[in-house]
Amino acid sequence: MKAAVSITDPEKSLDSQIDPRFGRAANFLLVDLEKGEALKVISNSQAMNLGHGAGIQAATLIVEEGADAVVSGYVGPKAFSVLNAAGIKVYSGAEGTVKEVINLLKEGKLTPGEAPSSNGHGMGMGRRDL
Repeated sequence: MKAAVSITDPEKSLDSQIDPRFGRAANFLLVDLEKGEALKVISNSQAMNLGHGAGIQAATLIVEEGADAVVSGYVGPKAFSVLNAAGIKVYSGAEGTVKEVINLLKEGKLTPGEAPSSNGHGMGMGRRDL
């Protein structure tokens, strides 16, 4: 199973830190969960700079990459809908390093969500229209 994990840096490393934001994550690390191996880094630079729709853009990117699962801290409702429609499992609430998350998945301590993350950030990156 291939998982796209939201990460904060551009390194292809299992020691990369989880980015808590799915839609505005700097990058995704595509990981082979069975082998515990980093496959490649996927840049999310286009979605990061969008005013709105970053989650949808990031979700579309992950679908195109052929991931079977997504691991992140927070996945919003629109991104969740795109991923869910594509049959991609969504594991939210993740923190720490990619390696730690892989271990939690193997131990069954992370389960896929049936709904988007509950704590909305609204308007992206803490902004709001006034």
